[in-house]
Amino acid sequence: KTIKLWDINIGKLLRNFKGHTDGVLSVAITPNGKYIVSGSSDKTIKLWDIKTGKLIRSFKKKIWGVLSVTISPNGKYIVSGSYDNTIKLWDINTGILVRSFKGSRGRINSVTIAPNGKYISGGYYSAVKLWDINTGKLIRSFKGHKDDVSSVAISPNGKYIVSGSGDKTIKLWNINTGRLLRTFKGHTDGILSVAITPNGKYIVSGSHDNTIKLWDINTGKLIRSFKGHTDWVASIAISPNGKYIVSGSSDDKIKLWNILENKANKKTRLAWNKFVKNYTASNNDLIALNKLAKKYPNIKNVKNHLKKLFEYKNSSNGFRFKNFQRLSTTQQSNYLKLNNKDKQLFASLS
Repeated sequence: KTIKLWDINIGKLLRNFKGHTDGVLSVAITPNGKYIVSGSSDKTIKLWDIKTGKLIRSFKKKIWGVLSVTISPNGKYIVSGSYDNTIKLWDINTGILVRSFKGSRGRINSVTIAPNGKYISGGYYSAVKLWDINTGKLIRSFKGHKDDVSSVAISPNGKYIVSGSGDKTIKLWNINTGRLLRTFKGHTDGILSVAITPNGKYIVSGSHDNTIKLWDINTGKLIRSFKGHTDWVASIAISPNGKYIVSGSSDDKIKLWNILENKANKKTRLAWNKFVKNYTASNNDLIALNKLAKKYPNIKNVKNHLKKLFEYKNSSNGFRFKNFQRLSTTQQSNYLKLNNKDKQLFASLS
């Protein structure tokens, strides 16, 4: 029944928003970052001031339990999907119901708006539908799933719709033609949530199988699985900079993930960062780090960082730091203790 606001950097709970009388099923933040919109089983939508926690407005005209809410790119409208088989468009400033979108034969599990603000998409039963936001006209249906569509997302360029279903698959559709372009398989249970990264390159999915998966949108290849939740991953979101995934689970936990880094690579990165920070160069460190670099080749960014710090060059005396004189006496000593073979190994790691 409550909404919680957290500081993403330190994990601190900043504020509770209380007012709903039944479970909150969906939340969204306005583009200007000033307001939170929430949808609940109590048959209301609520608008909150994010700084004060104050309830600004409730939307409850002819509305059933709200399963999904989203906000238009211009911040003027709220779109809701509910148990009454309709999608509704609301004026965020007045609370007035602007339009209802009909055509669904079942509850609307998920709603999304195209980046250009022209189209609304909703998922229900085993299909996805696309409506014109200005006229309410049903434009197209996307059929192909074999179970309920639980989540939909539209790509940043507005060309594609991504849908996740209880049939364990994710599908990529051409928004203009309705053509199915690709099916993503890999989850062992139904999909509960899908999202697309801001650069449009990746799809992120959360599932009943307790995992989050990262997919290449162009090839359909599974890039990485994120494991850590002990129950369903019911909701996922991606940070505006595209670096992080936030996941909410039935295990009562919210987790923050580095989108291009799994647990093993996180350990590797920490080892590299510790190595860079201390500027040590013992033979054991080099051998260990060399093995890690070969095992986890995507550590490239950290290696580039290391290279910028040290900038090796070859000379008659072997590899040396270009900025050798800028190192402390201890750091110079650590480097000079290495033989040429180890110096070359050290250089190869960068």
